[in-house]
Amino acid sequence: MRKIILLATVIGMSSSYAHATYWMRGDMGGKIPEHEAKYRAIAASGESIVIDGLCQSSCTVLLDMFPPNRICITPRASFNFHAGPGPIKTEMMESHYPPAFRAWVRRHHAMEKTSFTHMSYREIPLRHCKK
Repeated sequence: MRKIILLATVIGMSSSYAHATYWMRGDMGGKIPEHEAKYRAIAASGESIVIDGLCQSSCTVLLDMFPPNRICITPRASFNFHAGPGPIKTEMMESHYPPAFRAWVRRHHAMEKTSFTHMSYREIPLRHCKK
């Protein structure tokens, strides 16, 4: 009986750990390779991600790293897009955008200028987190 209880406890702990959630409460961007590594590691761990604040610049590379059932947004979520310091960096960032984001970015010419183009919560084509 003890073995069954211990096994059930271990299974319960491992399954809850596998469904852990990373809360992204604001990321102002930075170097693309660092953000790729950070979000790739979180995605590979099996964690889901909740976007609960501004995701700006190179933070946006996370968009293609999580399947749709493991990424959601809160009403505080928003994105800021801009062109990179050159065409190669701009293409590198844009290559991470799913089709709906890529269409929005192109419609708003967001990757053609170095100033930020803001995507508000209501415009974000991601699943809304359940309360």
